Amino acid sequence: MRRMTFLKIACLTLLTTLSQMTQAQDFRLPISLPLPGFYVFPGAFEVVTGMEPDSLFKVDTESGEVQTLVSGERYITGLRISHNGQWAAYGTVANAFQFVQIPSGRLQTIRDPIPDAHHDPVGWSPGSDAVIFRSFNLSFPGSIYWLNQYDIQTKTLTRILELPVMSPLADALPAYANIASHPSYATYLKSVEVSPLDPNWIALGLDLTSYEVISTPENSQNTTDPDPNFWVEYLLWNNATGQVISITGALPIHLHLDYGNAQWRPNRLEFVVPISDDFARYQTRYIIFRLEPTASGDWQLRMIESSLVDAGIVDWIGIDDLFLIADGVDGSRDTVFGLGQIIGGQWHRRELFHLEYETFKESRLGDFHLTASPEEQQRLSCTFDVYLQTQVTLGSTIRSIGTDRLPLRTNPQADSDVIGSLAADSEATIIAGPACYDEMRWWQVRLQSGLESWLPEASISQFFIEPIR
Repeated sequence: MRRMTFLKIACLTLLTTLSQMTQAQDFRLPISLPLPGFYVFPGAFEVVTGMEPDSLFKVDTESGEVQTLVSGERYITGLRISHNGQWAAYGTVANAFQFVQIPSGRLQTIRDPIPDAHHDPVGWSPGSDAVIFRSFNLSFPGSIYWLNQYDIQTKTLTRILELPVMSPLADALPAYANIASHPSYATYLKSVEVSPLDPNWIALGLDLTSYEVISTPENSQNTTDPDPNFWVEYLLWNNATGQVISITGALPIHLHLDYGNAQWRPNRLEFVVPISDDFARYQTRYIIFRLEPTASGDWQLRMIESSLVDAGIVDWIGIDDLFLIADGVDGSRDTVFGLGQIIGGQWHRRELFHLEYETFKESRLGDFHLTASPEEQQRLSCTFDVYLQTQVTLGSTIRSIGTDRLPLRTNPQADSDVIGSLAADSEATIIAGPACYDEMRWWQVRLQSGLESWLPEASISQFFIEPIR
């Protein structure tokens, strides 16, 4: 009798779970701002005592359609979508490393690529043929962190970095000795982010200490510093050249980078980081840094933008400096996702979609992939058009303001190639646009010579062209 009752309960539980999965697959979220792309995230349908099986959901951020890619996993950790949008890589507490094909849901499992270690993906190669992942084995003694690259075609594993816990950081990163003021020992590799543009550049978040510990299962002894310090260090490391740059050292003294990840921009060597600001204790400041080459052949950091932000930045979406953001809802456990942008030091945001906790319990942050066409990207680039009010439209004839020649560029971006210039006494006709990049509104024009190019109309404080008819 008890066995029959147990079987009935088990069947009802299975039917309920299958019903919930079907509901999720047929579910559509209301979309406030259609964005061509999809967002993949882990979560669970029900919260029960013990380790709850996870599902992997895919939200079409244009239509709102929700698909269940994977179900029944044991707590998904880390998630990275390949640059071509075909695969999502993730780890599990079962020490497995998984690849799921999008949208078919076909799984490829890599069991124990490093025995007795846990694995989290941190980035993909530019060609989406290899995934970079962090592994760690927190045994005592002998805990080790690794960075590895796994080629999904050849199924080969390549070691990028090995970092034993409580070992001198300069042993793993020799160039760190050039910027460290005293010996530093790593206790925790808390975050790793790989640049999509150049995977040799890797942002590392580390917990460090000033003392060395000689440990055995029976004894732990501080051997170097009677009054040790503990601190957080965020570094940029170039795997090809070995150069190490301190992100922490580039901050003004009242700013502290002590949590969160550095999020790389997809198409430039720029990244954004969350900062604790002594002068704004109840808000988070985000700073955008750019990597720039020096005359010596090395690289340096330059801070290019900063703003207080009232939400968490999840990632860049791949259009100019627009961010995917996430925020809580007062009085509930729901999550609101949106678009955000820093323009002239000011923060702007709009809602995309809303994840209700009653529908997607225990959801955690995932990854976004953009599918917008060039025309759609151009339109979305002006989501926050806060520049001086436009004075022109398609078909307008314009001229440059002032006596200087206005550079004409191949694309609506300040770093695109210059292919000519517009003299103050010359005219051009607007044939396409607008597009909003690099804190300016751009239009495509055709000169009397027939040359077609892009030029800026306005920033938040200045006009560059004016209509003449």
